[in-house]
Amino acid sequence: AGRSGLRVFVNKDFKTYLPIFGSENLALNKPTRQTSEYGGGRFSFKAVDGNLSTHNPDCSHTHPPTDTPNWLMVDLKVEYEITSIKVLKRQDDAVGRLRNFTVSVWQYDPGPHIKYNMVDTEYCICVHYPNTAERGTWTNLTCTKICLGRFVLFVLNNPDYLSICELEIFGDIYNGCSTQYLSEMNIKKVVVFGLENLALNKPTRQTSDYGGRLSSEAVDGYLNTVAFHCSRTNSPTDTPNWLVVDLEVEYEITRIKVLNRQSNGGDKLRNFTVSVWQYDPGPHIKYNMVDNENCICVHYPNTAERGTWTNLTCTKICLGRFVLFVLNNLDYLSICELEIFGDIYNGCSTQYLPEIHIKKVVGKRSRPPNCTLLPYEVADVYECSHQCLQMNNCISFNYGPNLINTINCQLVRCFSHPKQDFTVDSDWNWRYLSR
Repeated sequence: AGRSGLRVFVNKDFKTYLPIFGSENLALNKPTRQTSEYGGGRFSFKAVDGNLSTHNPDCSHTHPPTDTPNWLMVDLKVEYEITSIKVLKRQDDAVGRLRNFTVSVWQYDPGPHIKYNMVDTEYCICVHYPNTAERGTWTNLTCTKICLGRFVLFVLNNPDYLSICELEIFGDIYNGCSTQYLSEMNIKKVVVFGLENLALNKPTRQTSDYGGRLSSEAVDGYLNTVAFHCSRTNSPTDTPNWLVVDLEVEYEITRIKVLNRQSNGGDKLRNFTVSVWQYDPGPHIKYNMVDNENCICVHYPNTAERGTWTNLTCTKICLGRFVLFVLNNLDYLSICELEIFGDIYNGCSTQYLPEIHIKKVVGKRSRPPNCTLLPYEVADVYECSHQCLQMNNCISFNYGPNLINTINCQLVRCFSHPKQDFTVDSDWNWRYLSR
C-alpha cells in the first residue's frame, strides 16, 4: 500500500466499510490552542470544526504578536506519519496576512519552543510556504518529507495576527505503534505515561441516570463532593449498578482513584469491583464478577471514606480499553470523580495494516475452535470491522441481526489462524476479515 494509505479489497456486491487511511482529515474536531484569542469568539477550534465558511467570524483569529510569532497547534491525540496539509484562507479583510508560514510536526507538546523561522532540531518541518495564500480558497501543500508526530504546529514567520478558516491534516497511522511506548523519557519534553488521568472527559455510561446526575460527571474533572455534582444511578433491580469508561484505545491499567460524596449517601460506595475489558462489557455485568474474559483490577470490600479519595492499586496489570466499576450490593452508585491510570499498551494500540481483504460470506459465520467470541453492540458493520482492526489477534468478525439481546457484532480472537473457520448459520449475514 505504500505511503498512500490503507487499500481495501472487497468481493463483488460488498460495500467498502473501512476507511482509506491517508484520505481522512485527521484534524477534524481535535483539540487546539493558539497564541491568543481575538474577541468575538474567534477561537482556535474554529480552524478544525469542519465549517468551510471563509467569513471572518467563522475563522480562528489571534491578536498581533509580541516577541514571539503567532501560531496554532492541533493535537491529533496519537502519532501519525503526516504527509500533507490544506489551509483555507478567509475571503474578507486583511487577506494578505496569511503568508510566509511554517508547518511542523512534534512528538511532544511544543510548549515554549515556538519561534520565528524554525528549522529542524527535535521536531520535523513538514513544509515552509514563503508566499501569500490566495483569498477565499484552499492552499494545498505536500510535506517535503514524511513527519512522524502527534502535534501539528502552524507558525507565521511575520509580525501579523493569524487567522485560519479551516486547517486539514492528512497522513497514515504510524507503521509500528500509533502512540509509542517510551521506557526512558525526558520529562521536560513529554508527558510521563502512568501519571496522566486516562479517564478525564472520556465517554461513559451507567446503569441508569438519576435526575440530571449523568455518568459523565464522574470524569469531568470537577472535584466537588456535593451530591448534585456527582454521577448517580437509580436503585438496581436484578443486576448491579455500574459505570463504564471507554478509554478509546487500549492501556495497561495499573491503578484507580475514586472520590466519594460528602453528603447523605456517602456510605453507599462500598463493596465494589473494578474490571478492565478489551471489548464493551454490554450484557455481561453481574454481581461479584471473577476473571473470565475480563481482568479484575481490584475488588474493594470496605466502605469508601466520605468526601475524600480512595486510592487503589490493581492486583495485576490489566490490558484493555473499557474500565467497569460495579457495586456488589443493592444500592445506587454515585461517584464524584473516577480517575484511571496506566501505560499505553507496549505493542500497537491501533495496528497499521498494509493490505486487507474482506470477504462477504452469507449464511455462515466465523466460529473457529479454541477461539474467543467477543460480543459487541455496534451501530453498523463499519464499527464492527473497526473494533476488530484495533484489537490484537482479531482474525475475523461476524455482523448480523440481534443474536443475544442487542448484540449484533462478534469479534473472533485467536492466537493462530485456524484451518476451519466457518459453521453454517443461515439466520445471520456474516462478514469475514482476513489478514
